[in-house]
Amino acid sequence: MQFAISYKRFSTAKQAQGDSRRRQTAMAEEYCRRHKIRLVDTYLDAGLSGFRGEHLGDNGALRALLDQAKSGKFKPGTLLIVESLDRLSRLEMTTALRLFLDILDAGLVLVTLIDGEQIFTKERVDGDPTALMFAIMILSRANNQSRTNKERALEYWRRARRKAREYKTPMGGIAPAWLSVVGRRDKRRFVVDEAKAAVVARIFELGVLGMGHERIARFLNQENVPTFRGTPRWTVGMVAGISKNRAVIGVYEPRMNMTKDGESIRMADADGPIEGYYPAIIGTALYKAYKLAAASRMHCQQKTRGNPYSNLVTRIGNCESCSGTLIHNKHMHGYDYLRCVASKAQHCSNRQGFPYHSLEPFLLVFDDLMEIAWRLLPKQPPDEALNKKIVKLEAAVGRTKARLELLPLLPGDEAVARVARLRAKLAQFEDELADAKQRVQVPDLLDPNGPLAGFKPAKIKAQSADMLERHVGRAELAAELRRLIEGVVLHGQRTLTIHAKAEHFGCLVVYALDADGLRGIQIVTPDGRAGFIGGSVFRSVLPGKKPPRRVPKHMTDEPVWDSLNVEELLARVHVVHLENGNWQALVAEPTQMDKIAWRGQHALTFRANLAAKRFSAPEAAG
Repeated sequence: MQFAISYKRFSTAKQAQGDSRRRQTAMAEEYCRRHKIRLVDTYLDAGLSGFRGEHLGDNGALRALLDQAKSGKFKPGTLLIVESLDRLSRLEMTTALRLFLDILDAGLVLVTLIDGEQIFTKERVDGDPTALMFAIMILSRANNQSRTNKERALEYWRRARRKAREYKTPMGGIAPAWLSVVGRRDKRRFVVDEAKAAVVARIFELGVLGMGHERIARFLNQENVPTFRGTPRWTVGMVAGISKNRAVIGVYEPRMNMTKDGESIRMADADGPIEGYYPAIIGTALYKAYKLAAASRMHCQQKTRGNPYSNLVTRIGNCESCSGTLIHNKHMHGYDYLRCVASKAQHCSNRQGFPYHSLEPFLLVFDDLMEIAWRLLPKQPPDEALNKKIVKLEAAVGRTKARLELLPLLPGDEAVARVARLRAKLAQFEDELADAKQRVQVPDLLDPNGPLAGFKPAKIKAQSADMLERHVGRAELAAELRRLIEGVVLHGQRTLTIHAKAEHFGCLVVYALDADGLRGIQIVTPDGRAGFIGGSVFRSVLPGKKPPRRVPKHMTDEPVWDSLNVEELLARVHVVHLENGNWQALVAEPTQMDKIAWRGQHALTFRANLAAKRFSAPEAAG
């Protein structure tokens, strides 16, 4: 029986609400039913642009489909059903043609439904140049159409911005939460929602009275003021977004989509903001008074804090319950905590913070802990099969390049098809070679130029006696932690997990902490084997729970920490390999444990015998 997979793609979220997905699905199912083909799998790229190549990224379904086809998941001859070739790609011709040939080289048979139910196989393309020319024509038309649509859209928004500056005409149907757009085309205008506008004005008035974002959000929740978007409670981010939006005084700051280094970014319009674009709902005097009060609060906070880098994990903290960011919250009695920002506005149930004085000692020896975990990780023997594959791929790349150099000696028309095939094979060989080399390479944390090279100099600078140099060192230390750590997650019951970036370690490494210190380290290798280093391994060298101090150590002139003695610690550790391939690091040798247990049992037996003699002594005397 013939097997098939289908691939569907649409570019925008608006198309998801339309008929694109249903139409592509129905056409693929109808084709399979008519030809008695079994549809075994479906791949969907929803909201990913084929013109910008987003569907070929790491998260794209088409990239996953192609990788699985190359690895042999699908039987040779399996059909890949698409609505048209433009669903596969709208990129420039060279990239689109390489993708088209990669699909055929992977053993799939490409079927297009609205192009006359064309069937493309490797044999057909090799033997019939018109089939390749037809595919090139469709792919070229798709690229040209997308390019034309992009130019038309840019011209439309240029005209819309010109009308907005000259006539204050709304550029579309999107407006701030307290406004709505009525009318059509050039007769569009903004209408103010008076109830929401009163809430906005109240926020600015509370800010002038000295309340910050957190206190304003708590006040609005206590007063049961409804939010603008229908969410149950106000958050700090909602209040901050309104307070920073100049639309409240009628100013619109247009932004444009620009492509830079192959990525789409948002940039401010070179002509500047548009004054009077929106109806102003508060006066300029109130807006300036709010900004002045906010600036004075920020100045007081920085003056009290004394150190802008008191939190070394800034911007990488997340809450497990609501995925909110973590902030460094200082209590009035000197207790420092990492808390979920939403919990401060009573919007998140994860309200127990993690004591920062239990976290920072761990962060300051993070490089030593990474080295210990890396050295305890069982090293794999060289993969001979993978090394042989690399040698074969390098030879194939060399042969293919040599053949490409000889082809220009042939007549022009005769070499065109062969050049296209050889270039496609060369690209495939180079991709496979890069993937194989990446798998065989293991990062070396002990390399002087390795991932930890910048961490130790930052530590030395961060414990300088000079306050300015110490602050600069802590800033560099925070940057190094952001480079090495994927994220810090706050769980319930004052528990924290720190996730190292896999590219620096070669596998997944997670550190678990609670208020008493480091609980353990879990390491999961790419082949699924797991290792665990218990907290007892570090108990004698890592500080545990300490009472909080009113003056943080990093604001004094004394050294903050000492590096761990890695060699001494590793000398006391024994790695136990389990039957399922996992492993565990222990402090005591198993034989030592047997001796300790035997001595303990002997002591209990000796005590029991001694007690028995005492009770039997009077009877013997009698």
